[in-house]
Amino acid sequence: RAAAHPLGDQQRPVSRRGGEAAEFGQADVAVDCEGTQLGRFGQLSLVQVATEDEVFLVDVKASGSKVVDVLAPMLESREVVKVFHDCREDASTLLHRHGVGLAAVFDTQVAHVLWLERKGLELYQASLPEVMRTFLLGTYRAHGWASLE
Repeated sequence: RAAAHPLGDQQRPVSRRGGEAAEFGQADVAVDCEGTQLGRFGQLSLVQVATEDEVFLVDVKASGSKVVDVLAPMLESREVVKVFHDCREDASTLLHRHGVGLAAVFDTQVAHVLWLERKGLELYQASLPEVMRTFLLGTYRAHGWASLE
């Protein structure tokens, strides 16, 4: 089970030195952003970063937008794969409001659409629980994802 760590300006950052995988200590992380009307003009309030062992909750609203600067090297790194689900609005907010351009992104929404296309099925936008149910049914059941649909 992963440990959760709320991060603010006084707590340990995910990475201050840079975004290289060797420095960050992770080859991949899961990322999600929350906020008000995410997109080009949206307001970022929370960034969630998860490794296999830990979850970091970065409270941008309480700590100020400078806290995003701490995450920038990891988010912009080509060495650390960032796994998002439908990151279009997250990426837009990070770029336009914080000057952070994402690199090395694996978007599960895009992967699902590509899978549908290869199977010759009708294309549609799937929720994360639906993607989990489709590809990781055991994990979906074990973690009670059905309650999220």
